Amino acid sequence: MSALAWRHDMFVYDDDEAYSRLIAPYLEEGLDEGEALMAVFVPDKQSLLRDALGSTSDAVDFTDANDVYTRPEAVLSRYDARMRRVLRDGAQSIRFIGELPLCETAQQWDTWMLYEALLNHAFTHLPLRVGCTYDERVVPASVLQKSRCTHPHIHTGDWDGGDWHESPHFDPSEVVRSLTPGPEPLPGLREVSPGESARSLRERLANELDADAVPADRARNMLLAAGEVAANAHRHAAGLRRMRVGRVDGHFVCELSDEGPGFDDPLAGYCPPREGAVEGGGLWVARQLTSRLDLHPGPHGGLSARLWV
Repeated sequence: MSALAWRHDMFVYDDDEAYSRLIAPYLEEGLDEGEALMAVFVPDKQSLLRDALGSTSDAVDFTDANDVYTRPEAVLSRYDARMRRVLRDGAQSIRFIGELPLCETAQQWDTWMLYEALLNHAFTHLPLRVGCTYDERVVPASVLQKSRCTHPHIHTGDWDGGDWHESPHFDPSEVVRSLTPGPEPLPGLREVSPGESARSLRERLANELDADAVPADRARNMLLAAGEVAANAHRHAAGLRRMRVGRVDGHFVCELSDEGPGFDDPLAGYCPPREGAVEGGGLWVARQLTSRLDLHPGPHGGLSARLWV
């Protein structure tokens, strides 16, 4: 197995000893192959892994999972910057291992299943091997089943004598599509003309944000995100045709619609733009600036982008 090939592995264990016997050798193998090592676990799992690794733990860059897993867009951005920095500093390849936070609801688990699916598209161009661990004692069986759709390689048992197999259910794009259904109608939004220029859009949207008393930092993010969506519309669809705004469940929402050709891409805006890319960063930036971004067919064709802050 080449240390430079992208790979996304799933590790399943059922007690603390099995966790240590599985993950420590995985990292030790990476060290032997000259890879930079990263591990993201909650403190008690970190402690178990440090004990199992002994002095080798000094070579691992540990991060507390509680400080990382906020929402998929933010995690992907953080990891993108971190991986690029490690590679710029001279690493030839990276071996990463981590465990998702425990969730209280099915909706929360679905959020992180979306993240797991996105990993298969976000970093395939990097010399990176990602391992994701799942504790059978606490992770629901339904989540383990869905995880088999987001990982092409699954390992069970100890590292030595355990079992690797290819997942017959691997289909990350379908997982993304199933977890990002079309948004529900919001008939309560009020219609405001976006104007004919980027300046007019900004001025009119700023007035609406001010009238709704949106805090300054959130208003600034909305204006920047809307500017990115508008730039895309001018580039690909001859500009915006409609803007609707209003409050929904404590959020300020701005929906921008064009009448261009539209597109059907469940991954749009989720994956970090690659270095040197001329296009493709606008929706990524908009997702980073907002708490939520929905894309769906416009009322008269084209595309609608619904931004939440």
